[in-house]
Amino acid sequence: MRDDVFAKLGDSITESGSFLFDIGEGWYELGAFTALEPTIRHFRARALGDRNSFNRPSECATAGWTAARALENDPSSPLRNELAATRPAYALVMYGTNDIDQATPDALQTNLTRIAEIIEANGTVPILSTIPDRTDRSAAGALALTMNQRIRAVAAARRVPLMDYWAALQPLPARGMDGDGIHPNVYRNNGDAQAGDFTSAGLRFGYNMRNLVAILALDRVRAIP
Repeated sequence: MRDDVFAKLGDSITESGSFLFDIGEGWYELGAFTALEPTIRHFRARALGDRNSFNRPSECATAGWTAARALENDPSSPLRNELAATRPAYALVMYGTNDIDQATPDALQTNLTRIAEIIEANGTVPILSTIPDRTDRSAAGALALTMNQRIRAVAAARRVPLMDYWAALQPLPARGMDGDGIHPNVYRNNGDAQAGDFTSAGLRFGYNMRNLVAILALDRVRAIP
């Protein structure tokens, strides 16, 4: 696998242009996190067509998806197609937000375990992520906490890296959530969305925090011999 490539796997929160696309375009402000510049340059250097790992649309990240959708039609699943297309050393994985409405915690845990198994068998390191709160409905909010328990359990059982995105969001205004209660919000400067702004102003918003957490995770795993 290529050590300067990562894949993005998830739902609309991953498919969104606010998730890492600005970084791939060079539109970012690191603030106090200038030490991350070498890792950004490392992953931007590998061309994937006319894109790079940050701004390449993924075959396995689509709005409305649950973890089960990544595995559909296996062995010709979206997950395997994305791994074959990118040959990544790492895979950022976040499912669970839509599983709240369409699946059960047991199903998420089973499917996420299978996703991690396939990624590892590919020679790729899965980096799992907890999901943000669901503030649209109290029942959905309670289930989000349960889903996160299951995500943490999969990471612990398989001894793979975990990005606790949920925990990173808790100190933020509105817990980093947009008005719909489902998606993170993003920093806007004079109306312009700036998801790659890691200054104190930018990091009050959910997508900015997710981008920082993802790059910190890539920086840490890349440093492991």
